[in-house]
Formats: sequence, C-alpha cells, structure tokens
Amino acid sequence: PLLSRNVGLWREWQGQLYANFAQVDLAQLRRYADLPVDVAQGSGAMRAWVDVTRGALTGATADLALNGVNVKVDPKLEPLTLQQVAGRLGVRVVEGGMEYSTLGLQFDTGDGLHWPGGNVRVSLFDGDRRILARGELVADRLDLAAMAQIANRLPLGEAVHTALTELAPKGLVEQVQASWQGPPEQPTQFAVKGRATQLELAAQTDGAGARPGFKGADIDFDVNQSGGKAMVAVQGGSIDFPGVFDDPVIAVDQLAGEVQWKRDAAQISVTVPSLRFSNADAQGELQVKWQTGAVVAGSTEGVGRFPGALDLQGTLSRAEGARVYRYLPLALHRDVRDYVRDAVTGGTASGVKFKVKGNLQDFPFATAKQGDFRISANVKDVAFTYAPASVLPKDSLPWPALTQLTGEFLIDHDVLQIKATRAILGQGTALRISKAEGVVNKLYDGATVSVNAEFQGPMEDTLSVVNGSPLSGYMGKALAHASFTGPADYRLKLGFPIAAVARATVQGSITLAGNDL
Repeated sequence: PLLSRNVGLWREWQGQLYANFAQVDLAQLRRYADLPVDVAQGSGAMRAWVDVTRGALTGATADLALNGVNVKVDPKLEPLTLQQVAGRLGVRVVEGGMEYSTLGLQFDTGDGLHWPGGNVRVSLFDGDRRILARGELVADRLDLAAMAQIANRLPLGEAVHTALTELAPKGLVEQVQASWQGPPEQPTQFAVKGRATQLELAAQTDGAGARPGFKGADIDFDVNQSGGKAMVAVQGGSIDFPGVFDDPVIAVDQLAGEVQWKRDAAQISVTVPSLRFSNADAQGELQVKWQTGAVVAGSTEGVGRFPGALDLQGTLSRAEGARVYRYLPLALHRDVRDYVRDAVTGGTASGVKFKVKGNLQDFPFATAKQGDFRISANVKDVAFTYAPASVLPKDSLPWPALTQLTGEFLIDHDVLQIKATRAILGQGTALRISKAEGVVNKLYDGATVSVNAEFQGPMEDTLSVVNGSPLSGYMGKALAHASFTGPADYRLKLGFPIAAVARATVQGSITLAGNDL
C-alpha cells in the first residue's frame, strides 16, 4: 500500500504499485508513456511491481511473456526483433547508483538464435571529484552468439560493434563476475573471472598483425588490467593460426593446459608452462614463453615490439611423417615446404624434440647467432623421395626413393638431415641399405641436396634401378642391354641443387664377388 496521511501529498507516498495485464499491446504504450525506446510492435502478458519511497520511484520489476516484439533503441541501428520473450526484468536504486537485472530471461530472435535463460545483474555507481565511477557485473548462462547479435542493435559504440563483428563470438558463459573503475569502454582498472564452454572466436588478420582463433574451447579465466591466467581444454575443436601455416586451421582432438600473461606498460609477456595436445597427425607436450621486443628508438609505437621473442620447446611421442610439411611455418620459403611435402611421403616418428628460441623477426634462424631452431626425431618406415617429381625436369625419369627407412631425422638451423640405419633403395627391390645419409643444406636460400648410401643386393635389381633413373643417361645408357647375376656391394654419392636437378653430380663404386656379366 501507498502510505500517506494525505492522499494528495504524493511526495510522502511510500509502498508498492502492482499491475497485471493479461493482454497488452506494447505499440500502444507510446500513447500513454514517453518510452526511451521505439517499440514498433509486441503483445502478450505482463505483470509489474513498482517501488515508491517518499514519492520517488526506487525500483521496478516486470514479468514478461510477449510475442512478436520489435524494438529500436537507436534510430541509426537496425531494430531488435524477438519472436518470443519470457522472464523477469528488474531495476532498482542502490546507494550511489543503479542496479539492473534479469532472471530466467529467455527469448528467440528473428534470426533463429535462442537465448537459454541467463541471469544478469549490473550495478553502476556514480563517481565524483574524489572517486571514479565504477561498476559490477554478475551473470550466468550467457549465449555469446545471441549477445553479439543483440549488441549490434544496441548503442554500444562503433569500436564494440566492430570488435563483435570481427570476433564473431560463440559459446556459453556459464558464469562471470566482473568489476571496473572508470568508464566501461575504457576502464582504469578491471577484474573479470568466470568460465566459458564451447567458446569460439574468429581469427583476424590486419595491418597490425594476426590474432589466432579457435573453436570448441572450455576456459576458466581470471583477468585484470595487469594480466591474467586461463585454464584451457579443447576436445574435438580446432585452432586457427592465420599467417603462420599454409593451411591455418589445425584440427585438435584433445588439448589441455594453462596460459598466463602479464602486461607492464607497453611490454606484454605470455607463458604456457605445459600444454598437452593430440590429433590425427601428432601427440605431445610443449612449453612456451613469449614477450614483446624492445620498441625501436624514435619509431612509432609498436615498431620493434612485434612479432616479439619466442622460446618454444616441446616433445612429440607420435608424429606422422607424411604430415610434417603441414606444420612448417610460412616463414620457410615455399620451395622448401613443397620439397618436404613431396620428399617425405610416409613413416612415423617418435621421441621428437623441437626448440625455437629467438627474435621472431629473424626466424627461421639460419645461424646460431640469430637464434635456435632444431627438430630431432627417431623415424621408422619412412619413404624419402630425395628427388621428387616436383623438382625434376619435365619427362625426367624418377630417382630411386629410399623406402622402409629407419633412422634419425634432424633440422638444425638451415640444414635438414636424414640418417638411415636401415632402408630399401627403390620400389620392389632387394637392395638393402646398411648406411645412408640425406642432407639438404641452405634450406632457406639456394638449397642443395646430397645423398650418400652404402647398400647390398642382387645386380639384377641394381641394373633395374640404374636403367630406370637419370643415372642411365649420365652413363650414356651403357648398361641398357647388360645383364648381371649375383650379389654386390655398392656405394653411391649424389648431389644437386633443388632449383636445378639437371645439374646433378653422381659418384659410385661397385664391389663384385664372383658375378657373371
């Protein structure tokens, strides 16, 4: 009840007003009230409670069950269309400010998105000459895709609308708590913590650089203006690294780890103490440290800070040889990446160790002075086509590949090396390699290939390999009509620049033991 000794003295009214509308037409409210938004249509049921203290409105609560709502909050923005909306809205005066809330609010947008019924409480407190304005947010079950769509129809400023368009967020924020000081769009201090599931953010590439994106991440986060940390878990998702790999989207079966970051003025640092991951191509663990570089004296802000300095180390317990090329960064020349793709076409790796350390401006670190770049592995059943068709002249005969290769793989700065303790020379032969080494020197500038091999086997297979490869031409086809029987020992040395295989040089020797010619 509104209590007053004199009904006419409305400034003394104190109590609660209640109204129940079984059917209300929102568009007609404009005839009776000056609304802050333009309600074009909408109808349904509504109950409302309005609190009055000494004649002033101090709070209001409304239960809604509406259909076909069309409302425009700013003449310059598109209208917000809701097929149906149900739940509770509230507003009340608190000491020093206002509090806004929703409870069990659910709705379906005209574009087919469903808001699952999240609860939100926002408190805004005024500032003065002594203290800054501040705010608090407590919420749960926030559907990010629906929020982004709605936000683009609210007057949140061009910067917010642009960010939402670029990030295209999806997922569910199960719970979040936030507080800030200063204007919400540019706070002087803030703190946010919470949990999000099935989070998805789009990758971005612009003039300032690239930002990764991801899908299917569950994240527990704790962030403030000085840094933060997040526990990340991904199952059946993906990570998008624009500008890093030729195919930027990497499928992830499982990923788990913690990410920590700090910000001190212009300097930013990121640490990943341990990140475990697996997909169809590999399984392993890595550690990462990254920080911005020093700003170049006299330059504009940001010059010299990026791409920053990286310290990446890790191990793989399993890796597919035919997929190695897929993880070679774009910083490596395309000819090198294509060569690895066509040269290593099978096999598995274990005991893989990798290290990348240095200023990324100098990557891929051709020399030790620039930084560390090293990948080592034990390999098994590898198919190594050291002279793939992609680097051979048109109509050239193929060089014999090394198959069923077991040994060691190494990339050290600008050298790629494969050492074989066991392999077969060519397809379908009995030429067994006891020792072989394939080396690609100067990977990033004028790469050259050299192969040294020692093998044994029947001369018939050797003749088949020679006459079916460019070796026959180098020998003037001298053995085209020859026949041999019996086993022999062989040594072969081959070298050529990748860009000009026709300039190959070949040396070899054969040790015969009672053979027939």
